[in-house]
Amino acid sequence: SSIIGRELIGKTELVEWFLSQRGKTVSGFTKVMYSGVTTVEMAKIVTNILQTQKDLNGIYQLASEPISKFSLLNLVNEKFNCEVEIIEESGKESDKTLDGQRFSSETGMKISSWEHMINDLANDKVNYEEWSNNGSR
Repeated sequence: SSIIGRELIGKTELVEWFLSQRGKTVSGFTKVMYSGVTTVEMAKIVTNILQTQKDLNGIYQLASEPISKFSLLNLVNEKFNCEVEIIEESGKESDKTLDGQRFSSETGMKISSWEHMINDLANDKVNYEEWSNNGSR
């Protein structure tokens, strides 16, 4: 799988980078596709597996519905109230999608929608700024 979420140190990955762009303009690529999950969603899935799928073994791809980086950034912008201007760009192409059909079929688990996952991430009550500041001392 692939995950996105908040960071305590570095602020270099997608969500923290984007949150640091408040009030600025960034590019959002319509042909860069992604199908990972948020860290909050991954925690829910792992908890569910440990509680209800004790016999599950093997290698599975865990994947959400594919989303473009442009659409993903727009959701983050909306749910975190970032006020970032996102310019729609189509010049860059990348497909980083996975196929989670086997996982869903064998576990009966469904991955939440992107709107739900980003909403959960935005409503996470952990004070990342405080933790980040304490960790950098």
